Amino acid sequence: MKRFEFRIFCAVFAASSLLFATRMFAEESTGNWFESVSHVPFEYTAEDTYVGGGDVQRGPNKNVDDFDENDSIVHLVFTPRTKLGILGWDNFNFPFLIGGTYIYSPNLQLVLGVSVDVERKYPVIPAAGLRWKIAPKCLLDAVLPTPRLEFEMTKNLSLYVGANVKQTSYRVDDDFGNANGIPKLNHAILTYSEIRTGAGFDWKISPVVTFTGEVGYQPYRNFDFYRAEVRYHQDGGAPYGTISLHGAF
Repeated sequence: MKRFEFRIFCAVFAASSLLFATRMFAEESTGNWFESVSHVPFEYTAEDTYVGGGDVQRGPNKNVDDFDENDSIVHLVFTPRTKLGILGWDNFNFPFLIGGTYIYSPNLQLVLGVSVDVERKYPVIPAAGLRWKIAPKCLLDAVLPTPRLEFEMTKNLSLYVGANVKQTSYRVDDDFGNANGIPKLNHAILTYSEIRTGAGFDWKISPVVTFTGEVGYQPYRNFDFYRAEVRYHQDGGAPYGTISLHGAF
């Protein structure tokens, strides 16, 4: 299990594309947080998270103690629009997503979509949520995988509290099982799940670059080789810290 410490989780929870699609409406240019634009939007994210020492357990007698994690992610999202709304998808490593958004009013946006990944333990995951501007400087962004409550301190600085719900799947190395004493895990499919809760800030450095910092606590983490019936689950939470650069054109 120690080999997970520095693995790059490239295939992130496909439903995150829903959030990227809806965030295209979040720029406040004329007082309307959900105003659309005429060009074809493109979004990028470069993120790194470090999760401190925690324990994972498989059954009553198999533990991995003081298990830390480094999670690096790069996203490139291209989001075309139609008169029916936004269509978002992700075709990396087989998963894809179909989603849509409906602007009910200048301050309320509804989101609905479905994520499909044939390699995941649960291949089809529906998602729904809303973005509601509660007050001039307060926004409830209740959209998975990162629901949050945001407060605008200044035009370029926002604070938030919220959560991050992740699930992704990928194959381990051909000799992974042999190296860890469990041969049936060679070239096995792993579904990785986690939940983070924390607080952070978004600092808009320029119109196309935003820096984000976040700290919090990870109460849940699960490694599930579901086809081989080998599972390691969180046995005690862990602190984490995240930094990222992201933006849209």
